[in-house]
Amino acid sequence: CAQPHNPSLYTNIFEYTDWIQNIIAGNLAATCPP
Repeated sequence: CAQPHNPSLYTNIFEYTDWIQNIIAGNLAATCPP
């Protein structure tokens, strides 16, 4: 969680799992998600 002088950012990565898996697999041609 965010603390003073240490902000945090959270997101639901479910919508990005295909993109993340492509990047991990080395598919650098994967387009960025919208």
